[in-house]
Amino acid sequence: MRETDTHERYEPSKGKESLLSVFFCELPRFIRPAHHKMSAIEEWFDLLKNMNTFVTKPEHINKRFDGILESCRQSQLPEIEQIQYVRAMLSDREKKDIADAYLQRGLEEGIQQGIQQGIRQTAQRLLAAGASVELIQTATGLSAEEIEALK
Repeated sequence: MRETDTHERYEPSKGKESLLSVFFCELPRFIRPAHHKMSAIEEWFDLLKNMNTFVTKPEHINKRFDGILESCRQSQLPEIEQIQYVRAMLSDREKKDIADAYLQRGLEEGIQQGIQQGIRQTAQRLLAAGASVELIQTATGLSAEEIEALK
């Protein structure tokens, strides 16, 4: 481990207790112990793993974490900052997937609008040619009211 700015290597002072402790935990594998009171480290891991699911502060979370929970509340942000927060959390791949989904939906809606416009134009031409409303209904699938509105 090295200091960020100076790149000086961290070494505890000889003969003194280290002020640094390092804990590694795979948060998805962390399971809240049910049989005993959680240690401070276990509370911290539980908080990190589950904080996005908390609606209110769970009773089992110690008061010392109140400040962290309060500062992590996204709902306190103005709406524009909430949107910016969500955008910042998305990876480039997720953004592309979302854009592709909107593009696909837009294409599908555009195709449907084009089909409906084509059906209305066909109905108008059939009306102009003197076709009966019943024939136009059969040919286009439009209701009698929709055909009458085209006259």
